[in-house]
Amino acid sequence: ERRLKRLNEAQCRHQEIDQQQTLAYAQSCMDIGELHYELGNMEDSQDIYMNALPLLLNGSDENHGGNTVQMMVALCMHSLGAIHARCGEYDEASRWYEESLKRKLKILNNTADDSIGGEGITKYRHELGKTYNGLATLEVMTGGDVQWEKAMSLFQEAERNYLHGYEQEQSISQSEGGHEKNNVLEATDASSTTVTKAAIQQMTPRHVESLINVRSNVGELLRQREEYESAVETFRSALDMARMAMENTYDKEGAKSEIDAIATPIDGPSPDEQRSTIVDLLLTIADTLQTAKQYDEAAEAYEQALSSHVIFRRWSEDNDTNQRTNDQKAILPAISTVATNVKLDLVAATTVEAAIRSSLAHALGQIGQDNLSLEHFEASLAIKRHIGGDSHMEVAHTLMGMGALVGGPLRDFTKALNCFKEALHIYRINLEECSRAEESDSNEDGKAQSSSQTFFGDEDAEEIDGHVQNAMKNINLIEAALLKDRDGASKFRRPRKGNGIQS
Repeated sequence: ERRLKRLNEAQCRHQEIDQQQTLAYAQSCMDIGELHYELGNMEDSQDIYMNALPLLLNGSDENHGGNTVQMMVALCMHSLGAIHARCGEYDEASRWYEESLKRKLKILNNTADDSIGGEGITKYRHELGKTYNGLATLEVMTGGDVQWEKAMSLFQEAERNYLHGYEQEQSISQSEGGHEKNNVLEATDASSTTVTKAAIQQMTPRHVESLINVRSNVGELLRQREEYESAVETFRSALDMARMAMENTYDKEGAKSEIDAIATPIDGPSPDEQRSTIVDLLLTIADTLQTAKQYDEAAEAYEQALSSHVIFRRWSEDNDTNQRTNDQKAILPAISTVATNVKLDLVAATTVEAAIRSSLAHALGQIGQDNLSLEHFEASLAIKRHIGGDSHMEVAHTLMGMGALVGGPLRDFTKALNCFKEALHIYRINLEECSRAEESDSNEDGKAQSSSQTFFGDEDAEEIDGHVQNAMKNINLIEAALLKDRDGASKFRRPRKGNGIQS
């Protein structure tokens, strides 16, 4: 809604600009193109950028035109690369990114820092960092050891450029006794740095967002290489920056009058988007810890994500008042660091909460917190039924997890059997729908889709059939266990998780 409003405003301003005012008209095109990109309108975004690019190129060539025009050309090319990358057209994306990078480097190499001022060079370095980040992302998509090394190098170069201006500014201003003192960056090891709140306060919201993104990308790259400890450390540093960015937003909001808040346009992520970033990073940390089989730490991170998500959701539902801002600002430092027991509010609950509770239940089950695990499975199941209906694929997935828990460590075979049988019924319903849809090829135009595609993504017939087979296998195991109970064999102690049941 916020972006749509900004798009309408930008389009209204665009109509008032004379096309003969080349720079103003081209900049307006680029503003609209960026908003279409953020809204996911790739075709519209590409068309607008392609309209702006010839206007800029016709007004200058590589040896003429000021830095402003040349940088606008480079920005256009970068945006076209981002569009192609998002559409999966990686070769075309690489071509645009490389041309953008070449032009940006030429501008910086031919420009003395003092000729455009510290703020100007910082903006240029930020834009250069964005293209390094885009190229690194393409390398990740390609895969392989050589690409991994190149991607890591490009991500690090992106971060170096994002921090370039702030590092130099603080080193100069804070030097004492002939020795430079850097209060912006505190080195933690040879490959990473900690960014202080003072640096965050000096950056634009977009700049901070870019810095968080590149640090998260480095973490994801480390996770793909199974370097889990380093990945978690990197994700946590991104989380620290995201928390400081949100605190900075509330500091600024608290200093504004209501009139200023309405009149000042927001260039950067909204408060809701900042909150979502924090929750996403907590979930990424938890997922990484769970993959590394560090279940205690994973459960704690999932609990933090759950409590943060619910608190942020309540904030979004509240009316905007000065009291709300002050209350929220007071408890911000504790958000995402302290886990609390979160009660289920089914009416207000979201699909995100359902997913978090399900993951938390799995982690708790791994550390022997079986009853608490069951509570979260039941809460997740209730949310998914409420939102997606009783025949939703996610309902079946959660029933499978519950069945494995109650049929395994909790030893309630009857309840486990009911869970697996209901899951099997749901899987078969969705398999029939999916098979019909695939046969008619109606998914191409989106006219007929399985109920499993309502949220949480979709699955094809082969995947659903695998779930059917798994459910049938678990039913057979439980029925065999019940038969042994009736024959008196249950008197013999069985291993806690040795019955072969799978979630």
